[in-house]
Amino acid sequence: MDRKILFVGDGNLYCLVQNRIAAYGLENAVSLQKNVPHDRVFELLSSAYALVLPSVIEGLNISMLEAALLRVPTIGSDVPGINDFVKHKSTGLLFRGNDPEGLAAQMQELDKDPGMRQTLGKNACEAAKRYTMQATCDKMENLFRGES
Repeated sequence: MDRKILFVGDGNLYCLVQNRIAAYGLENAVSLQKNVPHDRVFELLSSAYALVLPSVIEGLNISMLEAALLRVPTIGSDVPGINDFVKHKSTGLLFRGNDPEGLAAQMQELDKDPGMRQTLGKNACEAAKRYTMQATCDKMENLFRGES
């Protein structure tokens, strides 16, 4: 099945990515969107096959947790923050930071195995539940009571 890649964000690589898409004639396979209004995040994440986080500096990302709660696995750089949540082949897939070939390999692996995608999404959803507002409130309440 052919999938379209959507880049979201207006970081400092936006123009470079835009130029590369045109240079390689990928307009039918890749699209860019500078900003996503908050009320569209759920729609985009829930329709995603995977969330890709190539950042090497972003750390634990709220989008990653939101995607996980929707059973959408993350393919992310193996860097602190991302790898604190994404456990390779358990809750998502990891690749070495700044390694486009490694990223492509993980994307292809996930694309070839829909069963793996379902398993990773289910596992990610379970792991993300410890970060929900209710779980956080419960932990704080326990701390205030002196419980662990």
